[in-house]
Parts: sequence; structure tokens; C-alpha cells
Amino acid sequence: MPASPHFKRAQRPAQGGFALVIALSLMAFVLLLLLSITTLVQVETQGSQIQMQQMEAEQAALLGLQIALGELQKTAGPDQRVTATADIFNVSNDPDFEQPHLLGVWKSFKQANSDTGAIDYAAKERDADNNSDFVQWLSSATATNQKELSYADQALDPSNSIKLVGAGTVSDSAGHIEVPLIDVEMSSRGGGTGKYGWQVFDESQKANVSLESGDASDDFSKIQALGGAGRPGYEHVDNFKDLDTLDEAASAKLVSYNSIELGVSNFDLAASNAFYTLTTLSKGLLVDVT
Repeated sequence: MPASPHFKRAQRPAQGGFALVIALSLMAFVLLLLLSITTLVQVETQGSQIQMQQMEAEQAALLGLQIALGELQKTAGPDQRVTATADIFNVSNDPDFEQPHLLGVWKSFKQANSDTGAIDYAAKERDADNNSDFVQWLSSATATNQKELSYADQALDPSNSIKLVGAGTVSDSAGHIEVPLIDVEMSSRGGGTGKYGWQVFDESQKANVSLESGDASDDFSKIQALGGAGRPGYEHVDNFKDLDTLDEAASAKLVSYNSIELGVSNFDLAASNAFYTLTTLSKGLLVDVT
């Protein structure tokens, strides 16, 4: 009887399963690469948008600065102009007076030397042509509000204003300073708008802590000292009594407002509300006010 034939089964090549694993790994790598590229593009896009917004904010702030300088030069540039804060109208020291630190500009007026009568300031509010001696408030208010004396005691719209001087600079009791916002078109955002606000502060109305005392030993220095302001009497103001320890050597080193704290130990600029009353940069000019 013949023997039964033996058959061999064909075996798959071993490389077939390995190729599948390689293909799946490559697909996973490509997917990971696509996700990484997508995330990188999103991050770069957001970063560029943030940089663009920051640039627009800086340009808006620069625009506000240039407008403030222009308004200051236009209104207070002539010699025959004087400045004062709105606090002069708060004769009753009303704590609810809205904007006591708002700076205004007025025209000065002349009076003949032969006229020895008292000056009627109420009558000087309007001249013969019904023009006011008041020029305007130096703030980013509307053109109408800038020209109105009563604007100083008007509350601002909280939804369209920004705080320029806050808790980091003065205490809550001294009152913070907010200004209205002005819209400005931003062409880089396809017709969108940005906002800016500004206000001018008068350093000449503050006490200069960098002044020398004016004391002199020789006659020439004494005569020279007559042409300058005397040293403020810090000891008479509760918040500034610590400044009485400043000598001339220490005062001469005060090159900026913030350096006052370095010159006097235990002196807190914000707690003492020194921003509204002290400076190191007050300067004067020889002008013919009237």
C-alpha cells in the first residue's frame, strides 16, 4: 500500500506584521506632528495679537500724551494765563466734591494803578463780550465739558472712564482721580476702536522738597536767598512731620518723587497723600502774568 503523501503549509513572511506596526507608528507620529504644528500656530497667532493690542494701547497712550501737551501749550502757553485746581470752588470742604484735583486755566486781567477799589471777581467772570476769563479744564473731557466751570463737580460715567491715580498712589480718603475715555479708531483691527484718557497736573502748586533752606551766613547769600522760596514747614502738617528731618544734603539727593521715601525713613508716600502736595520737579518762569 503506497504511503500517504505529506503536505507542507505555506508560512507568512515575518516582515508582514512588522510593516503594519511601522505604518501605524508613522501615522501616529504624523498626527502628533500635525497637532504640534497646529498648537504652535495658535500660540504664535495669539502672541502676535497680544503684541498688536499692546502696541495699539501704547500708541493710544502716546496720542493722549501729545494731545495733553498740545492743550497745555495752547491754553497755558501765553504769559497772561494762570492755573488753579477745582478745589478753589469747594469753599465748604465738601468731601463729596467730585473732581477737586481737576486743573483749570484762566485769563489774568489788568487793573489800573489808579483804581484802588477791591477787585470784584464775580464781575470778572464774564467780560463785555460775554466771554469768560475761564479758558478750560485740562482733562480728556468733551469739548463742552472742558469749557464749563460746573463740570468740576459732575460725576463721571463709570462705564466710560479710567482711573489714573488710585490706591497705589494715594489713600482712599484723599480721593482718586478718574478721567473720561475718548474713542480712537484703530485701522489695524479693521475699523475697531480704542480708548485713551489724560489729565494735566500742575507741579508748581506743590511744595518742592528738594529746595534748600535758604539760610546763609554771608550777606550775598542772604540777598540771593530772597529771590527763592523758603523751605516748607513740614513740622506743622501731621502727615509730613517726618520730613522735618531732611537736611540740605539729603534734599539735594531727591531727584524724583519716589526718592522721597529713600531720603526719609518710615515715610509712606501713599499713606500721607503726598502726590497732591509734594514734588521734586517744581520750576518757575519769569513771566508777566497780568
